Amino acid sequence: MIKTSKLFEKILNGGYPEIFINKEMDRAKFFDSYIRTYIERDIRKLINVQDEIKFYKIIGNVAVRTAQELNMTDTGFNCYLADI
Repeated sequence: MIKTSKLFEKILNGGYPEIFINKEMDRAKFFDSYIRTYIERDIRKLINVQDEIKFYKIIGNVAVRTAQELNMTDTGFNCYLADI
């Protein structure tokens, strides 16, 4: 059985192999780069992201609701989006 402290350490450190292997890596920089790549490469091909700040708010709001039922009205309200 894994200790609670070890479990939280694993959750906070993330499960990406590169971060797990390289303990000296700047996690904040890695995840910022990961999201930036995701936006630039994948999302821009699918939709027209005109306001990156709103997009980051949506990602953040959806992320904190992980494992919960998605309420689009509440998410839109918290991101200051009128028509979501």
